[in-house]
Parts: sequence; structure tokens; C-alpha cells
Amino acid sequence: MILNMFTLLFDLHSCSVHRDSLSSKMSQVSHLLFTFAWPLAIVSTLLLTWTLLRPVLGVVVRDLGRRTLPSLPKGSPPHWSPHHLPLLGSAIPFFGRRQDMFLDGPGNFSFFVGRKQIVNVSGTVNGRRTFFENKSLSLGQGAVELLAGLVSANDNREDYGAQDFIKSFLALSRPEILGRKLPTLRDDIRHFDKLLGMSPVSESNPNWRIMNPFETIYPLMFKLIVRVVGVTEWLEDDKTLARVLWAFCGFENNCSRARIILPYLITLTHTKKLFFGAVLYMAIDKAIKKRRAGVVRHDDALQFLLDHDKDVVRFIFSVLMSGITTEGCTASWLVVFLAHSPEWQAKCRAEVDDVVVRHGGKKNPATPQDILDSLSLQELETEFPVLIATFREAIRLAMPGAMFRKNTSGKPVRIGGDETKIEVNVIPDGAYAAFHLDSVHMNPELYPDPMRFNPGRYLDDHEQKEQKQEQPHTYLGWGAGRHPCPGMRLAKLETTMVVIRLLASWELEPSDSTGNRVDIPFPAPDRNGYRMGKSAVPLWVRCRPRQG
Repeated sequence: MILNMFTLLFDLHSCSVHRDSLSSKMSQVSHLLFTFAWPLAIVSTLLLTWTLLRPVLGVVVRDLGRRTLPSLPKGSPPHWSPHHLPLLGSAIPFFGRRQDMFLDGPGNFSFFVGRKQIVNVSGTVNGRRTFFENKSLSLGQGAVELLAGLVSANDNREDYGAQDFIKSFLALSRPEILGRKLPTLRDDIRHFDKLLGMSPVSESNPNWRIMNPFETIYPLMFKLIVRVVGVTEWLEDDKTLARVLWAFCGFENNCSRARIILPYLITLTHTKKLFFGAVLYMAIDKAIKKRRAGVVRHDDALQFLLDHDKDVVRFIFSVLMSGITTEGCTASWLVVFLAHSPEWQAKCRAEVDDVVVRHGGKKNPATPQDILDSLSLQELETEFPVLIATFREAIRLAMPGAMFRKNTSGKPVRIGGDETKIEVNVIPDGAYAAFHLDSVHMNPELYPDPMRFNPGRYLDDHEQKEQKQEQPHTYLGWGAGRHPCPGMRLAKLETTMVVIRLLASWELEPSDSTGNRVDIPFPAPDRNGYRMGKSAVPLWVRCRPRQG
């Protein structure tokens, strides 16, 4: 339409246009202008109306929200209600600006997401102690309902299932089992190292190779986890493993927030989650049927679970949900952080070189990589304290979000005190307790300059260590209290094996997508993020073989 109008105007300007033709052209221009003006006028009117009414509507909605605030059970912390809306409650800041909401609120406070009452206990030390130590708070039901958006059984099945998962996971992480897995883990890492040498070449310098750690390190960590606590059949070829990883990412990334508000609502996002869950289930079930038919037998987690009559499907899903994202993202962020921190990259590399020198006479291997491959499980777990400190710091910086528990005790749980006394500050029966990690990990009193990547805070800052020991649960990367992370040992081991190989073979620098070195602000995840995840924007690292 606009093109036609400009064509007509050009014809009008031409001196070769006759009077009759001029009249006809003018008529056409008028028609086009009239036709075009109507939608423009409607849009302008709507925008003006919205601009004028928006403040009024905001006041009306906030007033309606205050009038529809549910009453709090006796002893609950006070409402935090600046953004309470009818039906939704405080769902908008809860999902979109979680750190701002939790840390800006007045100490311990109550709010609602739909009809669910949530008590934020991030604001006090007593709240922290209650959250991590009280036996009446269910981790299983809290995670199922507020993280996964699923409907829990409202009984102890989630907790029994979690306890059984932990027992099985710890059994699969025994030293003798991990020792048997070391050769295949090393083979996977050597293969990755070889593929890294065939990565795209930097445009500015052909000696440098380019990688996005979230697209390279993350799949490697997935493979290593499956190797130890997963299904061997998934590792038979790259295509099968890639399909399982695709299904897992689809399942993980499709959490319906609307279902957290309305648990029985059928949404497109939840339908996608069910689809990807079905793909994963069929991959597990296919392997189970082959094993039970006696077609094949492997020394792996699946066989262990079948031999001990465990719930295989539940265990594998739990491994995927609790381990893949955390370990994969932490290792990826760690590589990014080391690339952006030459000081700590050099310290970690010096530690690796020192281990190589000390163990070089064992079997007289030819290369540092061979020496590292000869290390025992105990040596891998004890001889890299600087690297483990960087791992701890990467978790602290890369893990935003909140943890949840549900009070399933049938009575109120007092926050930090004698539970027989129903006074102020309780978590009512059936309500949820929430604790935001940043109330500890971004607390400058516990972690001075908290956004700085400084693994030294775990190594030689004795004053800071003593200050942390005065408060409970000041580092939450490995879980805390009644729920330490069962995968801590495996995550440390596999991350150590990957990073020492990288540092022994490559130098790392931050770059753009073409391999040019860049000096950008130190990268960090969105502190308002839902949970640990990949970087929202591509982050590139360039690597070149070590010089000398």
C-alpha cells in the first residue's frame, strides 16, 4: 500500500501527467490515504487510551489485590504484598524477579503463588537453620510442586523415593566402583580432547581453536554421568546419546509455571514436558527389557538397580533432574571463569604441572596427559585443592535461585525455636518454606566482593573461614544440613578429570564467535534466574596448545 502511494505521488510530480490523468491519480491517492489512515488512527487511539488508563488500572489492580489477600494462619510471618494480584498472588515477581523479591522483602515473610502459601525464611539465621535442619520439612514434596510444577502424592512417597535414590547413588559412588570406571571416563575425555583439536579455527590466529563450553563441555559431562550412574546402551553410538540429551533438555526446559499456580491445568508447556518425558521413559524401558530378557548384561547402574530390585525409572529420572544440569553447567561455567581469570588459570595449571612432576617417575610415561591418566582415584580426589576451590567458587557464582521444602508434619513448624510453642514466625502445616541461595552466597559479610571470582576465599582466608563457622550453612553448593548432595563426590571427580586435561593441553582465553580475543566484563548468570542453567547469551572460549 505504501509503495503504491509513493508511486502515485511520483506520477503526480511528473510534468508529463495530463489533467484527466491528474484527477484520476488524485482520487487514487485520496483513497489510499483514507484506507491507510483508519488502522493508524485505531492504533494511535488504543496506545493513547492505554497510556492514560494504565496508572488508573494499576491502582485498581493493586487495590483489588490487597482486598483479595488470603488470611494467614496463626503465627505466620507477615504478608509481603506489594505485587499481590487476584488469583495469581505474587507469581509475577516469584517467577520473573525472584532474587529481588526474596532479598528486598522484610526479613521472614509470607506470600502466595496462586493458593499456595510460601514462607520466605532467607532473612534470618534462625530461618536458615530451620530450613536445613528441621525434619518436618519435606524436600521431595517441595521440589515436586514448586520446581517441577507437578502434583505430589501429598504423603511420604516422595521422601521415601528420595531416600532410596540417595542410598542407591551412594552405593554406585563407592571407591571400588568409581575405580573400575576410571579407564572408560579417561577414554571419553581423551576423545573430547581430540575433537577439541578439530574445533573451528580462529580467524585472527590459526593456532587458536574456538568452543562454546555450554555446547561442548556440557555434553561431555552428560556422557560421563551416564557412564557411571546411567544406561550403557545410551553410549553405544553418538546418535543415541544425542537423542537422549535432546529429550532430557526438552523435559528440563519445559516446566509450566501456570501449573505451579493451578496444578491440574493442562498447558502446552506441560504437554511438551510429557512428550519429552515419554521419550526418556521409552529409552529407559527399552534397555530394561533387553536386560530382563537376558540379551545383554553390563557392569553399570542399570544392572545394579535391576539386581537389587530398585525403581529403575525413578532413579534414572532423578539422576537426570538432579545431576546433569548442575554438574554440566558448573563445569561449563568453570571453564568460562578460568578463561576470564588468567591468575587462577595459571594457579590451577601450576598445580597440575606439580602433580605431573611428582608422579612422573611412576611408569615413565611419555606425556603429561599420560601421567594424569595414571593417577589413582585417591590421587585425583586429594591432590588438586586449588582446582576444587575454583569448582566451589564456580558453583557459588553460577547457582542462583531458591530451594523449597513443604511442611508435611500436620502442625506448624516454628522458625528457629521450640516447636511446641505456637508464637510468631511459623511455617503453617501444608505451607512451603523457601530459601534463596543468594542470601548466603551473595552476602558481602560472608563473601566480601561477592561477584568476584576468588577461589582463594576457600584456601587461605582464615578470618573469613572463622566468620563463616560462626553461622550455620554458609556454603550451599553441596547441599546442607539434612540434605547433603549425594553426587558431590562424582561431580568433583569428573570435573577434576576434565579440567586437568584441559589445563595440561590447552591455554584458554575469552573470545568472540570468530576466535578474536575479547575483553568483556566478567560473565555471570542472571541472579534472578529460576535455577542454575546455561548462559543466556553465547560465551566463547578460544584454546591453543600449550607453549613449551
